Parts: sequence; C-alpha cells; structure tokens
Amino acid sequence: MREREAEVAYLNELLSRVEVRAPADGVAVYGDPNDWIGRPVVTGERIVLLADPKDAGVLVWLPVADAINLEPGADMGVFLHVAPLSPYTAKLTQTSYQAALSPEGIASYRIRGSFDGPAPEARVGLKGTAKLYGERVPLAYVLFRRPLAAVREWTGL
Repeated sequence: MREREAEVAYLNELLSRVEVRAPADGVAVYGDPNDWIGRPVVTGERIVLLADPKDAGVLVWLPVADAINLEPGADMGVFLHVAPLSPYTAKLTQTSYQAALSPEGIASYRIRGSFDGPAPEARVGLKGTAKLYGERVPLAYVLFRRPLAAVREWTGL
C-alpha cells in the first residue's frame, strides 16, 4: 500500500510539471491544436504565444520591391478588414534591416507599429492594409522608380 501511495505521489509530481502557468493574463495564440497530439515536445520549443489583447499592435510586411526609407515614429494608416471605413493611425516603432520571407512567401521587411490611440476594433490576428508615410519625393521618382529598377536589373547596370 505504501508503494502505491509513493507511486501516486510521484505521478502527481510529474503531472504538476506538465501544467504550464503564464506570468500574466492574455490570449493564447497558436495554430491548430491537433498538430500537437502525440507529438513530443523539445525543451525550448515555442508551443504557444501569449498576447495581451489590450496592447494590440501593427505588423506590416513591406515587400522589398516597394521598400522606402522609413524613420522611427513615421506615421502609418491602418485599415482593418473588419472596419475598412474606420482607419486608425499608428506610429512606426521597429523595422527589420534584413528581408525575410513573409507568410505569403514574398521577400519583405518586417515592420512593427503601435496605435496612436484606442483601437476598439483591433484584436489579435486581424488582417488589413497599412499605408506607410515616408519622406516626400518628386512625382517623377514615384512614377519611374519601378521601370528604372527593371531596366537596371535587366541590363545589369
């Protein structure tokens, strides 16, 4: 009987290790929970991401072909798909210096921003369109930038 009690105590101790507690309240963000059934977990592997719903931010994937010079604090306009007629303003907080593949498989720069004021429609996982405001340039630059880049790429100059 003592042997079984010791075994139960050991199993309860192992079970307490399985339970993971978050340091703060939030929303658990993960893919399909069925992906984890029967799969062993490696130490240090990210299982879930904890997001604070009150601290919503903006994540923009800027394609390399459309890259412009942006300074920290640059203005952003955010048009969420759930409220396309109610644009929100945001400020650029972080940009990546190296391009990476976006979820759509396009080489892009990762840009983060934070909302200027309250954004009641903004929630974790929503999608939309962002308008980034950089420095002013002549109209000719805007019109001929892509054609000139294509010619330069094609000729190797």
